[in-house]
Amino acid sequence: MPTDKTQPVEGGQGFPRKYLPQIPKRDIPKFIRTLTKHGVRVTLEHIPACMIKPLQQSVNKDKLKKMQPDIYKFADDPFIVSDGLYLLDGHHRWLILKGSNNEAPIRVIHVHLPIDKLLKLAHKYSKSHRRGEEDDTVEGPLN
Repeated sequence: MPTDKTQPVEGGQGFPRKYLPQIPKRDIPKFIRTLTKHGVRVTLEHIPACMIKPLQQSVNKDKLKKMQPDIYKFADDPFIVSDGLYLLDGHHRWLILKGSNNEAPIRVIHVHLPIDKLLKLAHKYSKSHRRGEEDDTVEGPLN
């Protein structure tokens, strides 16, 4: 639920951030290798920012402001998307890039699975974690 510190994500699927997996940038290659070892098809693609579908219901306004000046630092970092182009992680980065150019080609790692299956695998991945709206780490099982 959006608060005074958050803003809704247009088109978001209503997932609170605390229920979505976060995979650190340095661990993405290992996560992708794990998926491909288990027979999951993965491709690297470029798609317009506007084609990506967010899962997260809201984002932290302060985090967006802090990240805005660094847009070019992370413009080449790929986003992980599922079939249907649902965004697994990186909603703040994606919103900034999309805001600067809605049609900008975004580098994505397309995991050829439905989003529900990709979410389950990402949650099971040992290096993934969860964060709350305030960017704090969330512990405990998913409900």
